[in-house]
Amino acid sequence: MVSTLAGLLGPVVGGVLFGAFGVYPIVLVSALCFFASAVMECFLRIPHNGRPRTDSLLRTVKGDLAESWRFMGREKPNFLRVTLLLALFNLVLSAAIIVGIPIMVVQLLHGSDTQLGLTQGALGLGGLMGGLLASGLGARLRLHHSPLLLLLASGGVVLMGVALLPLVSPIVGYGLITVLSFLVMGVSTLFTVTILAAMQGQTPPDLLGKVMATVLATANCAQPLGQAVYGLLFEGLADHAWAVMLGAGLLAACLALRARPVFWALEKETDRSAGDATVR
Repeated sequence: MVSTLAGLLGPVVGGVLFGAFGVYPIVLVSALCFFASAVMECFLRIPHNGRPRTDSLLRTVKGDLAESWRFMGREKPNFLRVTLLLALFNLVLSAAIIVGIPIMVVQLLHGSDTQLGLTQGALGLGGLMGGLLASGLGARLRLHHSPLLLLLASGGVVLMGVALLPLVSPIVGYGLITVLSFLVMGVSTLFTVTILAAMQGQTPPDLLGKVMATVLATANCAQPLGQAVYGLLFEGLADHAWAVMLGAGLLAACLALRARPVFWALEKETDRSAGDATVR
């Protein structure tokens, strides 16, 4: 939530500063903030019981990755399926939003830098509200709800494509995209919290950091590829950008429907692990 709050305020303040003063104040403020954070970090004292290093850094990283993949492959094969699904959604949906929003707001709807900052701020606010809602729902947020959450996010991207149709006025299209950005990010945060909490609950404490790092790194590796693909699509289909967003949303919806068995299987494993913990 702290990270999301920074993501919420950053684009809004940056958009206002850029529109009023240009890029130089932004660079200066960013440099000062970075320096201040570096100074504060010098005074952090976090208790840590480090293990003596017996191998080189490269061998340690290689061993940790191998141990994580071995655990997921042999004991938790559903983790591998969930990781693949996360990578596919980053490829199809997340990349479309990251690349698409600046293009839709600035190039297609001819919005200002301030308007772009507000839309990106809506993304951050949606993530913040999604985190608060996940905390409030608690155990009521179940894994079998995940396909529905993904379908809602996919539907939001489809409606972003509808907002770009010629029959929709630019101001209405901009408002619709901004509201949808908030909703899509909120739903996506609910989904992320649900999945990661379930995976963390089934991972032994001594492997938790390694496994989560492997899952997130693998899932995030797909996003740059997706951004490159969407950059080419938006450039080649400049007059039909609505079709790009529409296609991305429909493809993501198909993935969500296909992913239902994986989420159900992971929920059964989660319930089984919780039951074993209760017995102990």
